[in-house]
Amino acid sequence: MMKSAGILGVGSYLPPRVVTNDFFKEKYGISGRSIEKMTGIKERRFTIPGINMVDMAFAAGKAAQEHANVVPSEIDFVTLSTITQERIYPSMVCQVHNRLGIPTTAGAYDMSVGCAGFVFALLNAFQYVQTGFAKKVLVVGVEDCPRNMELENKEERKVNILFGDGAGATVVGEVSEGFGLLSLSVGQMDLVLNT
Repeated sequence: MMKSAGILGVGSYLPPRVVTNDFFKEKYGISGRSIEKMTGIKERRFTIPGINMVDMAFAAGKAAQEHANVVPSEIDFVTLSTITQERIYPSMVCQVHNRLGIPTTAGAYDMSVGCAGFVFALLNAFQYVQTGFAKKVLVVGVEDCPRNMELENKEERKVNILFGDGAGATVVGEVSEGFGLLSLSVGQMDLVLNT
């Protein structure tokens, strides 16, 4: 029998450097008002020296566990989604997994699927809990986009104005029947949750 799976807690981390649209006005000659009108974005965050992706993922993951009122020993699977990993080995998820004090018996993998990566990782977490494969899954999404952007390249301005840095996390676990994930459509990425 399939179990009901839902979000037990969420957490996030934003680095301290605030980058307003005026930053791009100086670089590309696009007015801050135009950027906000086109994108709805007023500001974004960029990392600063001394803060890396593992730091951001750790902070978001810890906050999600605290919000869910779970301890690291209760997490039995971790997924981490990013397309901006700093290096391939050691995997970022294993570094975060270790730093959070999650047992070494818990499974873990990195997922690199672009913009939809966190949603796919979340769907996997729901399926793991629904099938009984895992009881509590920590899902982390983290990006450090400006490190990979060509900020000086004016040809990239339409993309560069969109991205910033940060991390988000959630703990997925069993919930009462009729709550949690009720339906999904992967083709259109439609999720229906009852919280």
